[in-house]
Amino acid sequence: MTVGPDSAGAFPGPVCYSRGGTVPAVTDAQLVLGYLDPENFAGGRMKLDKKAATDAIAALGGQIGMSALECAAGACRIVELHMADIIRKVTVEKGFDPRDFVLFAFGGAGPAHAGVFARELGIKKVIIPQRKAASTWCAFGAAMGHKNVITTDMGGTSFDVSIIYEGKPAYSFISNTDQYEYFLPKVDLQAIGAGGGSLIRVQPEA
Repeated sequence: MTVGPDSAGAFPGPVCYSRGGTVPAVTDAQLVLGYLDPENFAGGRMKLDKKAATDAIAALGGQIGMSALECAAGACRIVELHMADIIRKVTVEKGFDPRDFVLFAFGGAGPAHAGVFARELGIKKVIIPQRKAASTWCAFGAAMGHKNVITTDMGGTSFDVSIIYEGKPAYSFISNTDQYEYFLPKVDLQAIGAGGGSLIRVQPEA
């Protein structure tokens, strides 16, 4: 089984969007597993077709001897391990220990996976901010209370990671305005293929 890097995009989107998509995506798997409320998606602006998602995932899983639930769980597990690897690239590979950080999780159903990839990394505290917030700026504000912060944002096609270390963006743009120096956080790594729209495919054994 593979997930991504190609994406369903917004149109036609995952099967559950009922816009003509036929290949199941991560969002379909999340819906099958109950991570998403089909009646209250996108703030209630859109309803999802759970039956269509389940049928598509079941057909995919049937090719490799899996039930719909097993296939959906496998796809999400692949995404979660991918997320953990992405975070390692901007922490461990850069000399930072992820166990020293607090994780802020954003983006659709992204927070539903946060506990899993946080455990993979040894991160002990996960915070899921309420209401609307831009992940990068919230991380900057959160750094006032937490010196070391990782923010993750799961979008439709990508998984973005930003780092705050010792109260400042680990990687940032620096802008000087008048007498003040501003540290502007940026997305440190954007990985295509770990978003909600990432397509799930299987390769049956010959």
